Amino acid sequence: MNQEFSLEVDSAAYAVVRLYGFLFTVPPEPGTAGDELGMSSPGDDDLVQMECVPEGEGRFLGGPAPWFAAAGCTAGCMRVAAVEEDQEKEEEEEGGGGKQIMVLYRYAAFSVSSDGVVARGSNKAHLLRFVAAGDHTARSLAWAGSSLARLIYPGRVSEQLQELWSGLAAQVSALPRAARVEVFVDVGILQRSVFVHDGILRMSEYTPERVERMRPSLERMAEEPWPVRFTGMELHLPEPMRRGHDKDEATVNDDDGTDAGERPAKRRRVVAAGEDCPVCLQLLEGDDLAAWPGCVKPHVFHGACLEGVLVESKTCPMCRHTLYIEPKRST
Repeated sequence: MNQEFSLEVDSAAYAVVRLYGFLFTVPPEPGTAGDELGMSSPGDDDLVQMECVPEGEGRFLGGPAPWFAAAGCTAGCMRVAAVEEDQEKEEEEEGGGGKQIMVLYRYAAFSVSSDGVVARGSNKAHLLRFVAAGDHTARSLAWAGSSLARLIYPGRVSEQLQELWSGLAAQVSALPRAARVEVFVDVGILQRSVFVHDGILRMSEYTPERVERMRPSLERMAEEPWPVRFTGMELHLPEPMRRGHDKDEATVNDDDGTDAGERPAKRRRVVAAGEDCPVCLQLLEGDDLAAWPGCVKPHVFHGACLEGVLVESKTCPMCRHTLYIEPKRST
């Protein structure tokens, strides 16, 4: 068999292979990143056009080098910046009623050929604005990340992207006390590349080495300017709570430098002793507790349980109250 051939990868959706002048269209394996990137996300119906000029770029926590992590066929870079109180006025003007976590999330399809060459496809960028009650905590960042699964993650790679977020967020030791925290995330999703070896059409497998080859391209991607216009949405974050304490415990100093997610902050609302978490049905103990925002009757959960709920739904499991903030319509 003559081995002369040419191989063309036309898009993330399919590959075109020419052998002896015949044309074969080879779809990717079902469930791969290439198949899924063109699919809609569960939250597409709620996404709207938004404009944003990030203010925190250049003031990144931990220095200019981004944090990096990988999970399955995905890898990504994260940087976090703070915008101080006197720089953020939109919240008061719009009646936002809380601090903000802005998640600027950009992902692209990548392919790695049999000889290790990395090719990057087009970007897709989203903006998610989360309004948080009280100070930001590490749990707030986890809640925001859990919400992305139902909003912007493409198809069946959502579990790997959720694991990737956890790996990136775990490197953020604490969030600053600022009016707004901006989280910049650049993600690559590695496709199975089509190639021909010994006259046989093959599809490359994911390996840690091939995922690692995306890293230089992702770090360059993280340096690229962000667009001004995004598709995205605005949501409320759960409200941190604390269980009932006696008067002495309730007066813990809020400015002692301890992360708000690790202590019973006096400015948190109090949940009555003896209540059970609606998810795990265990007693609401400890200080990692949160209420779903906006419910007529407060529905309180363990913070970790609520993190799992947000992966599956953006509505309260008790009363179906949504996190979604209805966009203001221009008249």
